[in-house]
This record gives sequence, C-alpha cells and structure tokens, in this order.
Amino acid sequence: MPAGERSRAHRLAPWGVGLAAGALALGPVLGPGIALRYDMVFAPDAPLSAVTLGAGGGFPRAVPSDAVVAALGRVLPADLVQALVLLAVFALAAAGAARLVPGRGALPGLAAALFYVWNPYLAERLLLGQWAVLLGYAGLPWVLCAAVRLERVRDLPRLVVALVPAAVGGFSSVVLSAVVAGAAAAARPWRRALAALSSVAAGLAAVSLPWLVPALGSGARTDPAAVELFAARADTPFGAVGSLLSLGGIWNAQAVPAGYDQPFSAACRLLLSLGALAGWVWLLRRGPRPAYGRGLSLAAAAGFAIALLGTVGPGRALLAALIGAWPGFGPLRDGQLYVAPLALLQAIGFAAAVLWLRGPAGGGQGEACALPSTPGDHESRFQDGLARPPRFARGWTRTHSAAEGSKVLAPQGNMRAGGRFPRVAEDPWTGVARHWRTSRPPLPRAGRGRKRAYSRGGEAWGLDTPGGHARGTSSARTGTAGSARWPGWRCAVGVLGRGPRLLWSMFRALGGRGRRARWPASSPRTETMVAPWHTRWRRALRGTSAIPSGAFGHARGSPGRRGSLLRPGFKPSVAEDSGHGGERAGAVAAVLLLFVPLVLLPGLAWGAAGRLVPLSYPQEWLRVRQAVAADPAPGAVLSLPWSAYRGLDWSGDGRTVVALDPAVKLFDRRVVWNDDLRVETGGQVRVIEGEDPLAREVAPLLAPDRPPGEGPGLAAALGELGIRYVLIQREAIGDPHDENRFSLELADADVVRDGPRLLLLRIPDHHVEAGIARLSGLEVTGWLATVGAIIWSITASGSSLVSMRPPRRSGAVPRKEST
Repeated sequence: MPAGERSRAHRLAPWGVGLAAGALALGPVLGPGIALRYDMVFAPDAPLSAVTLGAGGGFPRAVPSDAVVAALGRVLPADLVQALVLLAVFALAAAGAARLVPGRGALPGLAAALFYVWNPYLAERLLLGQWAVLLGYAGLPWVLCAAVRLERVRDLPRLVVALVPAAVGGFSSVVLSAVVAGAAAAARPWRRALAALSSVAAGLAAVSLPWLVPALGSGARTDPAAVELFAARADTPFGAVGSLLSLGGIWNAQAVPAGYDQPFSAACRLLLSLGALAGWVWLLRRGPRPAYGRGLSLAAAAGFAIALLGTVGPGRALLAALIGAWPGFGPLRDGQLYVAPLALLQAIGFAAAVLWLRGPAGGGQGEACALPSTPGDHESRFQDGLARPPRFARGWTRTHSAAEGSKVLAPQGNMRAGGRFPRVAEDPWTGVARHWRTSRPPLPRAGRGRKRAYSRGGEAWGLDTPGGHARGTSSARTGTAGSARWPGWRCAVGVLGRGPRLLWSMFRALGGRGRRARWPASSPRTETMVAPWHTRWRRALRGTSAIPSGAFGHARGSPGRRGSLLRPGFKPSVAEDSGHGGERAGAVAAVLLLFVPLVLLPGLAWGAAGRLVPLSYPQEWLRVRQAVAADPAPGAVLSLPWSAYRGLDWSGDGRTVVALDPAVKLFDRRVVWNDDLRVETGGQVRVIEGEDPLAREVAPLLAPDRPPGEGPGLAAALGELGIRYVLIQREAIGDPHDENRFSLELADADVVRDGPRLLLLRIPDHHVEAGIARLSGLEVTGWLATVGAIIWSITASGSSLVSMRPPRRSGAVPRKEST
C-alpha cells in the first residue's frame, strides 16, 4: 500500500473502530423505534419553540441539546436522529483518543480508541440516559489538545471548535470540559497560565450563553441534601475508591452494566485500570513527554479528588456547605461525573502498554544497531550488508561533535547552553538509554580509564570513566574504555534495589524482545547503542557487566574475558534470529490485549444486554399533542401523576421501561412536572428537592392531605399559576398508597380527550392567567453570540477538526537530522 494511502487508512481506522463499537453497543437501538431510558427521551417531531430554546423558566438543563435534536428532527426521523447522535459519541470519542497517542503505527491508537469507548464510565452514563453528558465526554480529547496549543488569542478559534460537542451537550458537558481545559491551561508557567486561563474562560463562556443566560434568571436552587445521595458508591467489591479507579461508581444502582459487579470481572477490570495507569507512567518516562501529559495528569487527579469528596464525611460536609452558600456549586454533587479525565488518561496508558508489548515498529525504532566511529564510514558498511542502518528511538537525534567528528546520541530539545548538562547513559540492568540531569550519570566503574566524548551543542564534553568526571572542554577526544566488572557487593545491592526492574527485563528477555549481536572477524572498532536484553541481565546476575557505552564512545574488552561487550578488532553487526519470533509474539499479544476491554465488559454489548429497547409512541400520545398544539391560547401543561419518572409498558411484551416523563419533550409549551427526585437508600425513600420554582408552588395544591374546600378551587389555583391543561397518564398510576398519589378536584374542567392511556383536561379561560412564552433580548443575544462564535471559529481555524500536532517549543526552529 502506498505511504499516502496507508497514512489515510491509519487516520480513518479509529473512526471505523468507534462506529463499530457503537454499533455493537447500541445494537437494536439502531433499528426502528426510539429508545427511552431514564434521562434519554427523544420524541417524534419534537417541537422547536421558545421553550425549547430556554424560555419559560426553570433551570435549562436540556438547553441547547433539545433544540439541536428538534432542529435535526425537522429533516430526519426521530429514531434516526437518536441513532446518529449516539453513534457520533462513539466515533468522536474513539478518533480523539487515538490521535492523542504518540508514535507511529495504528495498533496503539486503536487500543486507546476502543478503551475510551468501552469502559464502565460510558456504559453507566449511557444506561442513565445522559447522552448529552457523553457528547462532552467524546469531545474531551479534542478540548485537551486545543487547550494545550492555546498560546495566543489567535489560537482561540481552535478551542471553540473543539468545544462544539460540549456546547451541544449543555450544562454538564461544559463543566466537564472546563475541568480538562482549565487543567491543560494551568499546567505551564504562571504568566502563560494566566493568559491561557483567560482564553479558556472566554471560549467556555462563548459556547455556554444559550443556557447560561436563562439560568441566571431562573431562580433555581440546589438541595444540599443531594450531596450524600449523588455521591459515588461502590458498584464493585473493592469499595468506592476501587470502583472509581475502575471508572465505575455511579450513584444509581440501576445503571450498572450486567455482570460488572461480579468479583472476578471486577478484579480483572481493576487490574486493567492499574495496568493502564502504569502504561501512562511509562509513557511519560520514556521520553519525550507528550505536550498534554502534565495537563491531563492534573485534570485526572482533580476529577478523581472531586469524586472522592462525596465518599467521606468531611468531604460531603464541605460540598453541602458550598452548595448552600451558592447553588452554582451544585454540579459537584455528582462526583462520579468527573472521572471522565481519568478515563482518557487510562485510555492513553492502555495504548502505551500495547505500544510496549508490540515492540519497535518497522522504520521507526530499533533496539540494537551499530554506528560507525567516523563520518562517511557507515555508507560502505551498510551497502556491504555488514550492519543494518541505525534506527533511533523517537525523541532522540544524532548530533555531530565539532571537535572530533564522532556521532553521538542526544535527546531532542535538551541541549541547553547553561546549567546542568543532561547526561545520557544506558541502564546496565535493563539496557534502556536513560536521561539524567545530574552531573554524574550512573555509570559503573571501569578497570582502565579513557575519556569518553559527549556532545553539547558544538562542543565535545569529556568523561573520565575510572577516576571521576572530567569537566567539559572543546578539545576532549574520543577514546576507548576497558572492560568493566561489577563487584559482587554492588551486584547484590543492585539486584535488591532494582529487583522489579530486573524481573521486568528478564520477562522481556525471555519473550525474545532483544536481538543478539554477532561480531564477525577483522572489523574496526565501532560504537554500540543498545545491547541485547538477555545479555544484559545474564551478565548482571553473574556479577559482571560491560560498560554501558550507549553511544558515547568505543567499548573495548579482551577476547574471551567475562564481561567484555566487544572484542578488540571486531565490529558488531545486528543479526536477526529468534528475536523476530519474539517480536511477532509480542505483536500477537498486543492485538489480543486490544480486545480485553470488550471481554471484561460484555454487559455493554447489544443494547446493554437488552436494557436499551426501541419503542414506538402510542398514537394516543400524538393525538393529545395535536389537540394541545391546535389551541392558540397560552398556558402551561401540568403532567400527572406527580412524579418525575414513568414505568412505560409500550413494547407489548410485558417489559417496563423506566424513563423521564415523555410529556416533558412532547409539547411546544411549558410542561410543569415534579422534578423532585426520589432515591431509595437503605430501605427508605429520600426526596431531593427539585429546581423548578413553579413546580414547588404547584406541589402543595396537589398534596393528598390537602383539606377539600380550603382556599380557592383547584382549577382557579392552577389557573392563577398559568396552567392551561392537565394531562393525567392513567398507565402510570399505580398503588393509590404509593408516593405518587395526588389529589385532583377539577369538577369545572373541560375534558378534551379521554382515552385508555391518557386523560386531557382544559381549565376554563376565566381561571387562567398566562402569558406567551418568549425569549428575552438577552437570551436572543446569547444564542446569536454562540452561533456566530462557532461559525467564525470554524472559518478562522480552516477546519471543523482540531489539529493534534503538538505545539512547537518557543524558540525552536526546524532542523534536519545530520547524517
């Protein structure tokens, strides 16, 4: 395949993985019908009215998500709109996570994509019906990279474009994006951090105006008692902390995927999360560190800390005090929401584990090679087939020593003119070239001393290996070093001190991850970059080791002497033997590891194990909506029974689906419903006060213990509050002794429709005092500003997608690698 087509395929592969994972997870939802589940309620031909845009009062949690769905519903069927929105969540999330993975090759990116779209966090939020929150979750990788690149005001359009999914999602999505963008902006020097934070605040405000302006004048409030009920809970045997580390811990027990709480699967999932965290640490240490590394680490730590606050008594008290002081702290009560940055971090860490297991990619990295000691000598040796052309790990470059003309290795961007010189040396226990900023890199003592040459800019720095470290001088020459032997006590201390790393190296060596080096006869002295893994740890166990020359000079020993890495007069060449079988085994293991998230969370597959069921609205509902829409008289609709959620039996097979009251999304005028939330905990039902002030005024009028004849009639009292219609859902009325019972005496109300499922009553005109719901001037301005900012940002950035290229360091100029 040509290079261009292969690169295009690598870019499109994560989108395909996301769509495939979405199709597997949604399953029957992609067919005819609308899936209803808790907060996820789509309606056929959803109205696009002033109420949908934020007018009418109450906290605008569904703004602008309902307006976007209604706009799409003008040209597409409602079930197709729902399928496209949910598939967009999977595709955007997978593509964003994959493009954050550094390095070449498609496999690690696909691993990050699959991990990010197939984990307990996404499964539990989907089962809770919070598709708008998942839109913000899908946009987090794009927001992170845009915030990292935010250096000047001209970079702001990229951030606004990246915030479009969060802008559609609304309130909770923007708050979630603010955590990631704020952390990425703050993870830099304080002067630049202040400027970046100002730009982030401007971008967030620009996309939040459609819901922010109505919220400021809604008069909504948050019940501090909700902190304890919305706190993260243990949905695995490992407590709240273990559940949160596994990306679970949702407060609603009905949103846990099937089989997730089983001990074995929960233990495997926790091990996978811990392995992903270890992969993230390895990715940061291997160098060069990703530009987003510090910001994502800060965001994940902050989100995890917020989630833990609700699990302890002092944390709950603090959150309750903050919410009582200002309702704006209300979003902090749902602590598990903020585990999303940790999910992104673990996805990239999982990709790093796959990258390590896969081994070096062809043409990109190499574990062993031979370098010529003089410029111009390598071309003939490579043409003769005596050595393979050197391949350098990512982030390392060859620099030319002006003093001696020798080739050395140095990490890119770390050659500073002042301060401590960054030393580079091989770890004698693992064979990995590491970077130390100390003045004495950890090299073993040698039997005989020669100076070793380092490169610092255009100078060569000398290092006297046996007797200490010589100071840098431009006239230092490249010399040779004798065989090195580790004393027995040093070997013992090294084994005890570096036991885990040594075991890790042995594991990799037994897997065939190294390449053995052969030394043909009559060869000139050469420089050695990385020695084989198995040679390293075997000699370490015997108490001897070669000088870890890395690429800093010539290594020399005596023929047949233990501990010598190179024999005099020989030159090493890379020979491919059983290491290729190990690399192939590593690649196969990496591919198998790719599917581990799918295996450990089968409860998300095929409509969350049948819990996401497509339904069809009964025709009676649509006829009632037509009757209300045909009435030009203003006034709200009161939905009864007085509860937030309904048990709907619309499938015809006896299965009941719990969902938000469909009347909330069905009418083009304001619907008054009981937004109090009832949560059963410890065998008791606790009530969380709602946010709508009009619902709080209606509730006492419907109380079952309200004395008859007290005060004005019920019809007159409801009419004074602006209510025109009363909709009674007979199918939702259960036991008259449950919490949903209500008192209704509307003898003078007119019956509009009376069917087996619904009863629609109309309050006479002389009782109703209602005005037409209209958007205020500020609300219209907010919508225009947000839409204009998004259009301008897409035009200014030149693309609807955010470039994932890491920002160039200030002062850096492009340079060509020396040959």
